[in-house]
Amino acid sequence: MSVHTKGVLHTFAAESMIYFEDKNLESAIKTTLNLAESEGVSTLNILNLTHLRALDKDISDLSGLEYAENLQLVTFTGNDITSLEPLKNLNHLYSVGFAYNSNLKMEEILKLEHITELDLSGNEYSDEEFDQLEKYSELTVLWLNSCQLNSISFMSGMNKLVQLQIQNNNLTNIDALNSSRLIGIWATNNRIVSLKNVANLSGLKRLWIDNNQLISLDWLDKLENVSHVYASNNKIEKAVISGHQYIYLLQLDESNITEIELTNLPSLMQISLNYNRLASFSQAANLPALQSVSLIENTELTNIEGISAAPKLVRLVLQGCPGITDFSPVSSPEQLVQLFCNNTGITDEQIRDIGFKSKLILLAVAGGKLSNIDFISQFPAIKQLALMDNRISDISQLGDNISRYSATDQKITLDDVAIGEKTEISLKGRYSQRVENIEWLTEGSISTDGDKQFLTWAESGDNKLNFSWQDNNSTEISFSGTFSQTVNK
Repeated sequence: MSVHTKGVLHTFAAESMIYFEDKNLESAIKTTLNLAESEGVSTLNILNLTHLRALDKDISDLSGLEYAENLQLVTFTGNDITSLEPLKNLNHLYSVGFAYNSNLKMEEILKLEHITELDLSGNEYSDEEFDQLEKYSELTVLWLNSCQLNSISFMSGMNKLVQLQIQNNNLTNIDALNSSRLIGIWATNNRIVSLKNVANLSGLKRLWIDNNQLISLDWLDKLENVSHVYASNNKIEKAVISGHQYIYLLQLDESNITEIELTNLPSLMQISLNYNRLASFSQAANLPALQSVSLIENTELTNIEGISAAPKLVRLVLQGCPGITDFSPVSSPEQLVQLFCNNTGITDEQIRDIGFKSKLILLAVAGGKLSNIDFISQFPAIKQLALMDNRISDISQLGDNISRYSATDQKITLDDVAIGEKTEISLKGRYSQRVENIEWLTEGSISTDGDKQFLTWAESGDNKLNFSWQDNNSTEISFSGTFSQTVNK
């Protein structure tokens, strides 16, 4: 015999079965406790519940959880909870997540007294309601992403914060922060102009502040222990970083940067400056730890002398920088392993200026003006090559050490000739194999005389042929292109 009342099923045994109004909540608890569907949740076995995560489970009623006296952490992201009454007397509960519960009122949150971790991301409240969170001075973790936040003044007393997420809001500054324990701040997608007035963030290690309106990095010295800074998509025209002892990674892509100065940065290992407007990468000195530099599509870049300030460089990306005419600074770093020069228009002479690189394994020079691969002797350790879209007709020098390569879409333009005149060419695949697959777009022939090959066209005008060749070790075309030649009458 039993009597049902809301919240608990009373029996005449010592152990009582809990009745849940919300069956989705009950199911989530059973899953967490590894209970069979036929088993019930009791006032005894629910004491084993310390953590409960139920994301997007269509839960709206938490009644029954009041019996989970040992509950420490709950995450109910993406539900429709309106009342936290069942949780208010759970004295061990310290971490609560109610992100994207749009009908949850602030007054319900404030019923929880002992929390140190809080996630209300995706829930929108008024400025006055957010200000009430100031009571939680013991918070160590706070997530308020996508909350239409206009101010974080209520955080000024939260001096125990360790981790803060405030992404996708309307913030113009984060000056109120006052926790030397803060290790990580996620503040992407706001309208922050400067961090110059930020104080007492000496413990900060990582900062995500992409997609804001920063106009300089003059605040970086205040964050004396920061190691990782992600500040892409800002409005930083001139970036000066000097003397910072612990900065390890700088990501400053798409920030309208026209001038960069990097000096005396003993810990800097990675910098990304992709899609900016740099004309020069020359103001660099004393970068003893720098291993990776990326300058993708700085289309106005002409000077890369600063590369010589990084003796331990192992990865250099110059892709999409067609203004570079002097590649000799690349000769300085002796440890270089990966070099990307796609779409720079690099020539035979310029690639020779790079010099001998005994450790280079990957070389990407697609979209260049290379007519041969004689440079292969400069890089004895090379294993991967991107040669697409050049002017190469002979890849016979590719040795056994090359494990992966592509030399498709070559565009070879020969000097004009008179009708009937032969042109000596060298059309060879790897290991000097003959290229047999030829599509004549205009009538012509290729003849041989010993090791020499000669191309002759049948008619005057603009003549073309397409060729393709497949390596024995590949399932795809490895080498292809077009010969073009004008034949005069």
